[in-house]
Amino acid sequence: MRFDRSPFSECKNCPLKDRNRVWGEGPESFKMAFIGEAPGAHEDYHKRPFVGPAGGWFDKGLSRAEIRRQNVWLANVLPCRPPSNDIESDEALEAMHYCGPGLKKEIEWILTHGAKVIVPLGNTAYRAILPDAKGSITKSRGSVFLGPKDVPVIPTWHPAALMRDQRMWDVWVADLEKAKEVSVSWKPPKEDFFIAPTLSQLKKWARGLKDDSLIAVDIETTSFDPDKGEIIVVGLADSSERAVSFPFLSKGGKSYWSFAEEKEVRKLLQKVLKNHPTIFQNAKFDIRWLEENGFPVGKFTHDVMLMHHAIHPELPHNLGFIASIYGVTPYWKEEVLGRESRLLEIENHVLRTYNARDAVVLHQVFPGLLSDMKELDVASTYAISRGLVRPILSMEKKGILLTHARLETWKRFLVRSLKKQDAFLLEDLHPSFNLDSDDDVRLLLYDHVADKFLRAEEEIKRKKRTDTLLYKKLHNLLEVRETTKPLMLPYFSRIKTTESGKPSVDEESLLSIKRACLKWLNPSEKRKYALETTRAKRESLKRTLAWVNGFLEHNRLSKLLSTYTSYPTRSDGRVHSSFLIHGTATGRLSSKDPNLQNVPEEARHIFIASPGCTFISADYVNLELIVLAYVSNDLVLIKTFKEGRNIHDENTKILFKVNPEDPHFKGLRRAAKIYIFGRNYGGGLEGIYQRVLLEAPDVDLSFSDFREAD
Repeated sequence: MRFDRSPFSECKNCPLKDRNRVWGEGPESFKMAFIGEAPGAHEDYHKRPFVGPAGGWFDKGLSRAEIRRQNVWLANVLPCRPPSNDIESDEALEAMHYCGPGLKKEIEWILTHGAKVIVPLGNTAYRAILPDAKGSITKSRGSVFLGPKDVPVIPTWHPAALMRDQRMWDVWVADLEKAKEVSVSWKPPKEDFFIAPTLSQLKKWARGLKDDSLIAVDIETTSFDPDKGEIIVVGLADSSERAVSFPFLSKGGKSYWSFAEEKEVRKLLQKVLKNHPTIFQNAKFDIRWLEENGFPVGKFTHDVMLMHHAIHPELPHNLGFIASIYGVTPYWKEEVLGRESRLLEIENHVLRTYNARDAVVLHQVFPGLLSDMKELDVASTYAISRGLVRPILSMEKKGILLTHARLETWKRFLVRSLKKQDAFLLEDLHPSFNLDSDDDVRLLLYDHVADKFLRAEEEIKRKKRTDTLLYKKLHNLLEVRETTKPLMLPYFSRIKTTESGKPSVDEESLLSIKRACLKWLNPSEKRKYALETTRAKRESLKRTLAWVNGFLEHNRLSKLLSTYTSYPTRSDGRVHSSFLIHGTATGRLSSKDPNLQNVPEEARHIFIASPGCTFISADYVNLELIVLAYVSNDLVLIKTFKEGRNIHDENTKILFKVNPEDPHFKGLRRAAKIYIFGRNYGGGLEGIYQRVLLEAPDVDLSFSDFREAD
């Protein structure tokens, strides 16, 4: 069956009126309808929806979700192919206006033929079916909205998006599976919320709780930092529908309760949190806030975010995303998103409803997460993550001591080192040459004249006065251009460029120059061009290599100075970092504000242990290599470990034919270590060599030498 929209649309006025029409099609009756954006080239040729490459991906998704294509309705917002397949083109946008009445009529027709769910595929279809919906398709996908005539609408990505990025394939299939479930049976979620309670209502609710009632907890605060903010409201839910608000502040910051009432409310909340098992989304955040405000959490039981991280470590873990997979409440986060620092400006009923939804959704998603966790056998992984919440809270509260004396001494050392390095780099350059200007560096490396130099030349011609600061600035720019003699570069088959087409001066490009110089200069190179290089050319290339090495060191020192010499401390003189249990897909902790896990070795001395305490550093010795040796049954490696010899020393001797007495042994050992671990983790030789150039700069290894060692 097909549905012809032309009697209901204004096709005669449409800019696409001369194009083929690809009408919606399907069986006489159906429960599911999929609405895409517009036909592509294949659809236009065959005059059928979803028969091109995107249609192939769509069919795969339907198959995974156990949905038969011949049992569903397929259509597009536009039945005609837009120019260049651009749904955002002026012609396409105008066509949507003229085709709107026809689309509306087709939706009405779809509903009369038994459709129980409509699935818009892509943002265009989402906006066409739900014009008043908030949030992008990425945030709203997977949610169940009420559409025309209260029929459920579940938006998801267009299959073409999955062709470009397959990381969300399983999520997309889950959306199709949800649509299938909803087409069979679905009831809109009920919301039994007490968001403006009296003290007696809160007491009555608390009395009705059973001892084992699982209480979902969510809080809204005036700040992300408990030392600087206050709790606005605590939402507690005892089911997937019922939640109560414990408000403390109203819009504008006014207290919700009288002094006597608040005292009673606090006692009641303390009792509930102490005696009942609790579930959170990001328990570490909420528990810290609650306990620092006098509400101890006695039975912390589950953390939805950590459950989801154990199941799908590679996916986002915000509650909106988790609910799109496991929950029934339509996407609600748009009410507050972007206004987290101004929550007291939001109307009371809006903020408290938002908070109550956060709480009930925890109950909605919990059973599905628990089931998947058992099916995937990741309960033990989750138990480890959940067990870290309390220790990490203690770590964050304790912080780490920073000694300002050492910090200032090190900062002065870096400034001196950078000044010395810059003096070398600027030795033959104009005093106004700016090492931190990519345009200036491009001029020296590639003889590339940037627009700023051309503009300076034009502007200085128009200046009548020569005694102004602006004239001096322009004059200095011209002198930089005129006096900068470009360095000699080795032959490049291809120079990397930026998005704007300029020669790149990033780290990768600098390492490429260094690599090319080493290729020309290293006497072990057997290429003809290396042998024929003149003495003068060799000296010029040595100068280039020295300058590039020096500039890489300048960048390293600059980063140390700008990134690792400023740490925020509280009144206790300590740095308090935030550690994220869910921060990586591998399960490793990460930290932020500041990131204390990536502090370079030369900066670590500025942190000290508390009086009477000592820092202890512990690490497994060659753990990965020992495992590798026994898994691969490498008898040489096994013997090395059994005899207690240092594997990296041995590898250095074998790879580079040097002894520990060699002055280059230390640098070569670093290169060998990078090589071994790079190979073990599946790295390519080119990429590993780039790392050696960066992390072992004192080892002037050419790629041919490195490849020979391989």
